[in-house]
Amino acid sequence: PYEVTRFRIDGEYLDHRKPETVAFTDDFTLDLSRRDFTINAMGYNKTSGLIDPFGGALDLENKIIRTVGNPRERFKEDALRILRAVRFSAILDFKIEQDTLSAIMDMAPTLDNISAERIAVELTKTLSSKNPSKIELIINHGGLEKFGLVHLKKPEILNSIPNIDFLRLSALILLCDSDCKECVNSLKLSNDIKNKTIACFDVLSKSNFDVVKVKRLAEIIPYNLLKYLAEAYGIIYGENLQKEYNILDLAFKSNEPYCTKMLNINGEKLKSLGFEGKEIGEVQEKLLNFVLENPQKNNENELLKHIKG
Repeated sequence: PYEVTRFRIDGEYLDHRKPETVAFTDDFTLDLSRRDFTINAMGYNKTSGLIDPFGGALDLENKIIRTVGNPRERFKEDALRILRAVRFSAILDFKIEQDTLSAIMDMAPTLDNISAERIAVELTKTLSSKNPSKIELIINHGGLEKFGLVHLKKPEILNSIPNIDFLRLSALILLCDSDCKECVNSLKLSNDIKNKTIACFDVLSKSNFDVVKVKRLAEIIPYNLLKYLAEAYGIIYGENLQKEYNILDLAFKSNEPYCTKMLNINGEKLKSLGFEGKEIGEVQEKLLNFVLENPQKNNENELLKHIKG
């Protein structure tokens, strides 16, 4: 897609997010001077070629994130730029220039002025990068405190967690020793991501990895992703869960049952055996627990034996 807009000059920023006024200009350099980082402050036309008044091409070549002009002024104008700098650094594997880095650490708390929705977008993109551990720059300098994310311990662990958004988010919350439900609610994430993050967190925060319990999560989390939950648990606690990983991988490939609808005995059959109302649901739950541990016995004969037994 292409976006088309006129060159402009921004007025004063009072809310750390948007200018109070905007004035249009024909001076492209003035337009570039209001941009966030030098690598985003370049232009081109056939007559002049590359227009690069702030050295963005050199910073791009040297893999450096640097603000256009004074970093404290740029971040004062729009605090979200603080998180964007870290996100660009994490995704592109670029180094943050020293003055820009110092300003990030000092001004991280001003992210309080930014809406939860905007924070969530940048945070999710950062966690989905090659270097999610770089979010430490924001968290350990008070940038995400209003979401309960403080004191990120062992951030390097995040780099090894499988790159699945809700799985890395649950690991981040765990490594910050935060309340998962409060965090995802305050970030105003979608219900889908909330539920998946909370489900993963519930597994990662327990002292033992329960394969059967994890299999049941397939109603929330795609079955083929559950094996990565085992991998993440092993990484966080330094345990070898290859056996559990293999069990979950096989469960997915074999299309093993993970909900009552997949049982090879239905409600009508149970009703014919004399079960009624709530009893049918209770029996189905009992049978599901049985086949989660014994998937090869998901056939009517074995299930009937288990009911009678």
